[in-house]
Amino acid sequence: MAVRPLLERETVADLLYSGFRNNAMHGAKIEFEETMFFRASQPYWQPMYSEYHPLFMTMEFPGPSLLELLQNCLMKSLNLPLGMG
Repeated sequence: MAVRPLLERETVADLLYSGFRNNAMHGAKIEFEETMFFRASQPYWQPMYSEYHPLFMTMEFPGPSLLELLQNCLMKSLNLPLGMG
């Protein structure tokens, strides 16, 4: 299975830490609405403002939705029925 080495080598915490650390070191700015991130259960649209572009919408993925997505991906990659985790 192609993802098994990645799953064995990295934990979610490791992946998140690496991403945030790399973004912090290379100047990427991470902005999100904390209340919505922790309370919303489904992805939602957020207006995005920029001094360089007209107003546009981005889709935000809240924490519970990301955890469910991760769980479903892991269960499917291990060929387990969904809902067993």
